Amino acid sequence: LTQLVQLDLSQNKLSGSVYSCFKHTLSNLLDLNLSKNCFIQINGNEHHGMEIENLRILNLCGNSIESIQIGDFLHLIKLEKLLLGSNKLNQINKEAFKSNPLLIELDLSRNLLEDHVIFENLPFKTSKDVTTLYKSLKLFDKLEFLETINLSNNRFKSIEPEAFKDCSESLQKLDVSVNN
Repeated sequence: LTQLVQLDLSQNKLSGSVYSCFKHTLSNLLDLNLSKNCFIQINGNEHHGMEIENLRILNLCGNSIESIQIGDFLHLIKLEKLLLGSNKLNQINKEAFKSNPLLIELDLSRNLLEDHVIFENLPFKTSKDVTTLYKSLKLFDKLEFLETINLSNNRFKSIEPEAFKDCSESLQKLDVSVNN
């Protein structure tokens, strides 16, 4: 399996944490689809021996993941597309995407994210605890390659005009529909 470039394990009722399913070296893997399984957590601390550092696309849509913790994507430094839609996300650790500066697309749609979700101390933002969508979206401030952000179908109540001003050079698609 060391030559695999794409692996689709969607709709298989895989459960537990994402990385607990893998015990093999997949160093050439670029695209991993784990959508529509039964994962409840990512748990990046369990990636021991799982060499997927070249991964560019990770699809975790349609699971039951409730939070993103520090270290969940720490070893995925080349990650460009992260799909986390249709989970039960209600918390994102302040350093969750710290080691993923190459993200081009981030899908957080159809989750339980609210205005008070705290995105702080990330390399691309400066605000502290938040109470409005504007402040929480400082998450994207200096993520210079981010082209697509999908925050639709969450529970955000407000957005300030300058929420995405620092990523305006690269941002091409922004979806904040069906909130509140």
